[in-house]
Amino acid sequence: MIRTIKALSFLSIVGWCSLSSAQPDIEATPDGVRIADLGLATQIPSAIDLVGPEGGAAGRNRTAVAHRLQCWIDGIERCSVADRNDPRVLAIRRFLGRGIDGPDGAVIVHFPDRTRVEVRLVRADDPGPDARIESAYAPVVLPHTAHGPGLPAVPSLPGQLDGFAYEGSPEIHAALKRLEQRLGR
Repeated sequence: MIRTIKALSFLSIVGWCSLSSAQPDIEATPDGVRIADLGLATQIPSAIDLVGPEGGAAGRNRTAVAHRLQCWIDGIERCSVADRNDPRVLAIRRFLGRGIDGPDGAVIVHFPDRTRVEVRLVRADDPGPDARIESAYAPVVLPHTAHGPGLPAVPSLPGQLDGFAYEGSPEIHAALKRLEQRLGR
């Protein structure tokens, strides 16, 4: 009887491992994450609002996106508006459970104006044995990955705005004007 239980336990563990190894990477979630899922759609209407100096509005916006994304993934209800059992969150958690050593640790955040930005999930620094770490990863917003329809690239330095022209949606045009003000042009 014990041998049968051990054999069945072994088979169920092997079956579970083969199923878990077949789980999709988080990039396989086609719809990514909407900024509305993070409760920041009115505060940050465009991915372009994440581009700019660290010490200004863009830096504060990046911090807000990273914080809310981490709350969403960790299932902390007091700071997240989205469902913690959302299939996208579950896919991200499965990915994090397997380890985040590879290049697939990215979440794409989509905005109402059809812009998007990549947020990389990186291992948190090991603070040492005396410190308590709340999470094994940290979301890092990558402003250089901001992209939108009709934009070959989003300018990130004042000189890049010289001669830059955009002919597209009024929402993106307004976001580019805000970027121009942040960059001090």
